[in-house]
Amino acid sequence: MRMHRLLAATVCAAAVASPAMADSDFEPRFLANVSVGWNYFDDQRQFSEQEQYAYGAEFRLTPNWAAELTFVRGETKAKYRSDDEPVGASADRARFNEIRVDGLYYFNRDFGWQPYAAAGIGEAWFNDVENTRFGERDEVRLNAGGGMRYIVTEMISLRGDIRTFYGPRDDTFDATASAGISFAFRLD
Repeated sequence: MRMHRLLAATVCAAAVASPAMADSDFEPRFLANVSVGWNYFDDQRQFSEQEQYAYGAEFRLTPNWAAELTFVRGETKAKYRSDDEPVGASADRARFNEIRVDGLYYFNRDFGWQPYAAAGIGEAWFNDVENTRFGERDEVRLNAGGGMRYIVTEMISLRGDIRTFYGPRDDTFDATASAGISFAFRLD
C-alpha cells in the first residue's frame, strides 16, 4: 500500500511541474521505470485478471532506439472452481513473476509526447501453484505492443503501455495494460 501512495504522490508532483526545453543534441540516458498494470490471462490457463507491478531499467541508445530489462510481479487466482474445492483454498492462488528484455522504437524525439512500439522475450513463473488447472508453471513468452511516453521534465516522464504476450509452448495469448512513471539519468 505504501508503494501505491508513493507512486500517486510522484505522479501528482510530476504533473504539476512545468516541462523544460528539449536538448538540441541527443545524449544517451538511463531510465528507471515503475508501473502498475492489469493482466488479462488466456482462458486456457483459467487465471483471473489481476494487477501487476513492474520495475524496469531502460537504456535509450539513440534518439529512436532503447533497450529495457523489466521485472514484473503479481498474484492471480483461479477463474473457475469446482464444487468440491473449499472457498479460499490455497489452490485458488498463485504468484506471478516475469523477467523480460524488450526493444523499443520511439517514433519521434520531441519534448512532450513520444509514441513507441515495443517487442521482446521473457520468462514467466507461476509460483505456489497447487491446482493443476493453472497449466504450466513457467513459460517463455514473446511480447509486442506499444505505448506513449509524456516527457514532463528533463528527469521525469509518464508512460502508458499496452502489450500482448504469446506463449508458444501452450499456445496462450495474454495482454497487459499499464501506467507508470520514469526517472531519467544522464550518462555523462
